[in-house]
Amino acid sequence: MEPITLSLKTNNSSVPLKAEQLAVYIQSKVLKATDPEHNIYYLLFYKNRFLNVVKDEGLSPDSHVNKAFEKGILIAPHHPLIRALIPPEKHIKRQSFQQLFKSLKKTYTPQELALIATYFDSFIEKDKLFSYIQSLYYQHRRDGKMFAGHRIIQLLSEQMPENEWVRKVKHEVAANPYRNLYDTCDETLRVKDPLFYEKILFSQHSESDVFHELFALLESQGRWIDQIALSTNHLISSPNKEVYTAFKQQCESHFHNSGIRSSLEYLYAQIPEFKPLLQDMLSLYLQSDSIEKVMALLHKHSLVLSANQENKMMHLLENYSPINQSNINHLNKFMLPLFHTHPERANNILYECIEILMIDTGINGVIEWLKPLEGTPEARPAIQKAKQIKSLTNDLDNQDQLGELYYHFRYLDGALECFSWEMELKENDPTPIKWLAKIYSEKGMTEEAKAYQQLYISMTADV
Repeated sequence: MEPITLSLKTNNSSVPLKAEQLAVYIQSKVLKATDPEHNIYYLLFYKNRFLNVVKDEGLSPDSHVNKAFEKGILIAPHHPLIRALIPPEKHIKRQSFQQLFKSLKKTYTPQELALIATYFDSFIEKDKLFSYIQSLYYQHRRDGKMFAGHRIIQLLSEQMPENEWVRKVKHEVAANPYRNLYDTCDETLRVKDPLFYEKILFSQHSESDVFHELFALLESQGRWIDQIALSTNHLISSPNKEVYTAFKQQCESHFHNSGIRSSLEYLYAQIPEFKPLLQDMLSLYLQSDSIEKVMALLHKHSLVLSANQENKMMHLLENYSPINQSNINHLNKFMLPLFHTHPERANNILYECIEILMIDTGINGVIEWLKPLEGTPEARPAIQKAKQIKSLTNDLDNQDQLGELYYHFRYLDGALECFSWEMELKENDPTPIKWLAKIYSEKGMTEEAKAYQQLYISMTADV
């Protein structure tokens, strides 16, 4: 799957942006993208909601964006999660921060607004950022919501620990009944400050029990993109059938077949020996008639086909037409059963493969490819002719035989070379001329074919 390209709308035009990498970090997502001039942009999200796009004009080392790419779960640009987050037809529009937070105010709590504001710590002046979050704290104080205000102070103390006002206010509230809440990180904190609790879980998600708790929390909020990212990351470090089953269920619930396949292939690149994954990939490739993928998978791994899968494999082989060398590298290993069930079709495929290999690898490559079929009676005539070609390759006295063998395998360029050589050696023999006319005609080179036909007619007219 190709990386997604987005369209950034400006006043008078649109700028194409190519997705480079996605970072999933606590409640945020940051998509890095570049324009044709290699300028870097970041698309920021709260959970799955797009917030704004900003241009990288220098990030502070401890900025939220940098933390996302240092501590978050990183997703490659071709992963279907990015396509799910931003459909390719969607236009991205930049807005002022004043417009952004005015619209967000209708949907999110002051704590969420404060958290979202910290995502832009490299793009909003520090004093303005502090003043905005401080105003949210005072809003809670005026409403008498002391703990709600405390949650914002907790956030500010992590964002701006050296700020004198933050330190003073935190000290003032230190005697409140919640002073130990953030040290214990227990069930009470999960209920009282779920945003902060999720942050703690995310920082420890590599631990199995914490992973399951975080996965369940994401499930309760319907955050399936986060779940797939989290389980992908966990499977790469600790392949596990239970986690894989949940991961696959999420993919099947939210992706079409192409997305499921891309998600499995993404995982396969990291954990290529995980058996449940291999079996699912095999089934998907068979269902989608991807015969080359099936052959490559079977060649590389010790997988056992079920009876139904064997029947499907034979059906695909019956209708298979080789295109190039990369498509047939492993086909020789699967030809034997087809020779038993459909010998004529198997023989046709064999000759098609030899023709391709003759061009791409030469006769030595052909003979090497044929080795697994040496015990197959139906393949022996072709094998014997291939070996005969090898024996005649440097025999200048038998170029006519070599040319006929090349022609037998439809290696027309090789046959032309042989009969051209033979024509020079035997100037009065019309046979090579006849062959050259025939081969040029079959190659669709009508002018050359007519020339050799006329030459042949003139040479045989007096005979």
